[in-house]
Order: sequence, then structure tokens, then C-alpha cells
Amino acid sequence: MYPLRWTAWWWSGGLGLIFLVLGLSLMPSPPAMTGSDKLGHVSAYATLAFWFSGLYPRKRFWMILLALFAFGVMIEGLQGLGGHRHAEYYDALANLAGIAIGLLVGSIFTGGWCARIEDRFNFTGGHER
Repeated sequence: MYPLRWTAWWWSGGLGLIFLVLGLSLMPSPPAMTGSDKLGHVSAYATLAFWFSGLYPRKRFWMILLALFAFGVMIEGLQGLGGHRHAEYYDALANLAGIAIGLLVGSIFTGGWCARIEDRFNFTGGHER
């Protein structure tokens, strides 16, 4: 993980996103989307992967990929148990595509963005790194 001053805040944001995806994925009647629901899967997991790409260097992106993919598979399994929704193989593939997109954007354009934001706005939190 990058040496961040506000690690707890960055992780709180990431956990908030995870709980949002979990809640939306397990609610009996999710908000209606125009077109395919796969776009929702791709965008949700791309957002998660992008967020966590700001916390970890590129050499740790494989951990983000594995953790988010396992999270997505777990959600699909829980949906299959709930009775209101169904587990879908293509949803898991859409999740994986989103993770790849988020990590690609994080790798090429914005990796380490959390540290750059802290440096840019001088978020010292009362102490220096």
C-alpha cells in the first residue's frame, strides 16, 4: 500500500463503495437500468478497481483483481440463494471486465492517485510523512 496520511479515510471510501455494490446486488428489485445490466456490472467493478488502484502500487494490482473477482463471485452465489435474483455466469464475466478496465485506467493514467491528491492539497493531518 502507498504510504498515505489518510489511509482510514481512503479505506472508508472503498468500503463504502463495496457495501453500495453489495446492497444493490442483493436487493430484491434493483433500480431499473436502460439496456443490458452487464453495463452496470462493468461500471460498478471498474469503479471499485479504480478506487483501490489509488491505494496500491501496480505490482499489487493482482491482489485487487483477485479480491474483487472473489467478491463478485460471492455476490453471484448469494443472489442464487436469495430466491429473488439469479446467479449468472455472464455477470461474473462482466465484473471481471470491469475490474480489468478499472485496473488498466489505474495503471496507465492514474495509479497512486490517492497520494497525489494528498500531496496536491497538502493533507498533512497534523503530521508529515
